Amino acid sequence: MTNLTLSETARSSVVAAFPAELPFKITTRPGLVVGLLVLCDLCMLAVAAVTAVCGPLLLETVTRPSRYLDLYLGLWPLLGVFIAAYGCLKLYPALPLSPANELRRLTIVTSLIYLGLGTVTFLFQEGITYSRSVLLVAWAASLVTVPVGRASLRMMLSSRHWWGYAAVVLGAG
Repeated sequence: MTNLTLSETARSSVVAAFPAELPFKITTRPGLVVGLLVLCDLCMLAVAAVTAVCGPLLLETVTRPSRYLDLYLGLWPLLGVFIAAYGCLKLYPALPLSPANELRRLTIVTSLIYLGLGTVTFLFQEGITYSRSVLLVAWAASLVTVPVGRASLRMMLSSRHWWGYAAVVLGAG
């Protein structure tokens, strides 16, 4: 929990503009916001993976469904790679990025991780075991679900008093 207070000069300006809002104290919970973003990203990446893996099952192109599901269920720890990479690119900041920068970073890091997974699959000659089409569908679905999930989360929770930081924009026009 973070408590923000204003300096006396800023406080007197705010008092003149918003006299009914005293005392001016804002309570935020950046840890909760980051935790919810991580949870949202995990859920959206899981939705993308389930969509990609279940496609061949629904189309009945898989000969042994139980072995197929066990094979892909064993990859769930890779979700941690996405979260770690998102964290390294500062996609979980206390102060949010602009939407364009966030979308750019999400697209780049997600694409690089899937490119790395495809490369590792090729190098270890697991191309027969793991389907390239599942990888491509999961990549495309991740590029859509993660930003949409984040936007939905922000839309639902941005009105809460603990979400984000309040800002005062001063200007002459």
